[in-house]
Amino acid sequence: LEGLVPHADGPNASLSAVVRTLVQLASQVDGPLRLLGAPTTVDAQTFSQHLQLLTNQINQLHDPKLIGEYLQSRHFKRSKYELFALQHMQLLAWLQRVQDGLKQGVNKTGPELTQFVNGISHAARVLLFQPLLLHTLQIVQAVSTIPAEEVLGSMAQAMQYPPEQASDADRVEWLQLNLLLQFQTVYRDALCNQGIYQPTYSGGEANLFSSLHRLEEIYTHLIGRFPACCPLMATDQEVLTKLCTKLNKFFNEGKQIKALLEQQPQQGKALLVQNGFATNAQFAVRDWILPNMPTFTELLKALWTLWTALKRTQHGTSCQRIAIEHIARLVGTCIVQQLSEEEAALRAARPTEQPKELAVTALPPQGQQRLAAAPAGAGAHAPPL
Repeated sequence: LEGLVPHADGPNASLSAVVRTLVQLASQVDGPLRLLGAPTTVDAQTFSQHLQLLTNQINQLHDPKLIGEYLQSRHFKRSKYELFALQHMQLLAWLQRVQDGLKQGVNKTGPELTQFVNGISHAARVLLFQPLLLHTLQIVQAVSTIPAEEVLGSMAQAMQYPPEQASDADRVEWLQLNLLLQFQTVYRDALCNQGIYQPTYSGGEANLFSSLHRLEEIYTHLIGRFPACCPLMATDQEVLTKLCTKLNKFFNEGKQIKALLEQQPQQGKALLVQNGFATNAQFAVRDWILPNMPTFTELLKALWTLWTALKRTQHGTSCQRIAIEHIARLVGTCIVQQLSEEEAALRAARPTEQPKELAVTALPPQGQQRLAAAPAGAGAHAPPL
């Protein structure tokens, strides 16, 4: 909270507005979310209003005018953007838990209701508000330190469709990012956009099913490629299998529900209630889709964790290989230098050999006389001395 206060009047007007609202809720506004000083006891309706305000701030942070603005940025790292999106999904999952918990107090009255609201307020502060403050601070710090030059592994690079010569690992990375971004849209609309849910099948709900269909396509391609690119331990495989089994059932149900609502837009929701998919006809689609969103969030976190661990291992292996090659070059250089020095030392220790002078033997007088008397050219036929 102390780290956020200086950014309440920062250069980014939209981000500063979110920071100011959160700081006020935590330290100035009397209500269930106050962190400095004792929180105020409120009724269920007032708590719902504060919770809705918190919901707006969560999604405002990831609006196209804030973090969403850096979706195609050459200066924002993909790893950072991906982490923020995952945190957004986790915040929505915690928001959903608080909303579901609030429904349990519908029939409570008097002191029992007051005690219930105090309990749910505490849960909202611990599960949702405090993590949101930390999430906001991390975003503020990231945005305020964006470099002017293009960074390696930027969002602009990550969002480019893989070329034909791309490896399976490159395609898996691209699919992972797009699955996360698509799910971010689906979860936010399903949980926070109450206006799309009408007594009869609405255009907003039809758009939601279209987004779900796109989500399923990306999910299918990713799950089909992931095990070949990321070796899994037996425990990891078991976790992913359980999650995927639940999600496969979810997608199959979605196709059936979509077909039913398209065939019977007026009565389809009532049939969903009769078949046990929902308890309220108007919110039948919401009641069916939201229980599966935390499962999808868990899948995304599991895939991200496994892939990050793989990349870290590969990076470590690459660093080790480079280090070993460097050491080998140093050792080779040292060996060559040592051999050169030994050879030079041997040369220095070897004594210098002087060339032998040719000895000239004087001829006896008789030989000298015969040689002098010999005619020119007769030397070749002269008898040996």
